[in-house]
Amino acid sequence: MTSTNRARAEGVIVLGVAYLLVQAFWIVSSDAEPAFASATIEATAKIVLWGCGCFPIALWLSRRANTTVPEAFGLGAGVWRGVGFGFVSTLPMLAALFLTSPKGFDLDLAWGSSVLGPFAEELLFRGFLFGLLWRVTGWSVGWSILASSVMFGVAHETNVIPLAAGGAVLAWTAYRWRSLWPAIALHGCMNLWWDLASGEHARPTLGPDLMSAAQVLSVTLSILISFRFGAPRTSGRSRTSGEWNGLSPANDLQLKIADKLQAPRT
Repeated sequence: MTSTNRARAEGVIVLGVAYLLVQAFWIVSSDAEPAFASATIEATAKIVLWGCGCFPIALWLSRRANTTVPEAFGLGAGVWRGVGFGFVSTLPMLAALFLTSPKGFDLDLAWGSSVLGPFAEELLFRGFLFGLLWRVTGWSVGWSILASSVMFGVAHETNVIPLAAGGAVLAWTAYRWRSLWPAIALHGCMNLWWDLASGEHARPTLGPDLMSAAQVLSVTLSILISFRFGAPRTSGRSRTSGEWNGLSPANDLQLKIADKLQAPRT
């Protein structure tokens, strides 16, 4: 099997596993609907189900690519940098929150919807799906973002297009920062401000209201900050194969082989 066909096959496997895990969660949540009224229980179920489900595939592909699962997912260093990015980017939503009178703080909602939930969703859609498609199987950045964002939108069943667009921004954020933490923090902060504004877990929707306008400003600000402070695009030759860079390990190996062939014989 050629490297191109292998990349396509591995990509299809990753996509298929992600789809099956999403469907498995909807089956579990429908059977345990009363318990899932708790945002914390729902998010914990996502972490357990999706984490256990995607880990074997991620381990297999990561070992083949000579990297580790955390590196393939983008879960290396930079946690607090990611948190700072998410908070600063969503300052427009925080300001709008105080202008619209917050509905109150609920610990279960905040922990489940703003911490555990975003971590679980970013782990599956931007870590496993986008990260493995781009970093390990060798898919292009564009196709990897498209596949992960469409899957993210479809998984929510409603508001598919706006959520897919949001998923594309989050995937690009993970790519630009070479880390999953900024995407997790951005996702979590936006959920937190939305939930505090509504008093319940609400899926963000764009409309003629202050919070929607503030969300658009926050996304725009996150993109500008990412362009200014995110990792610059560099050649894969200057980075080790274990890092998130613009080239897959397969492409790194091809470059090394080409260098060997072109080197003068002694």
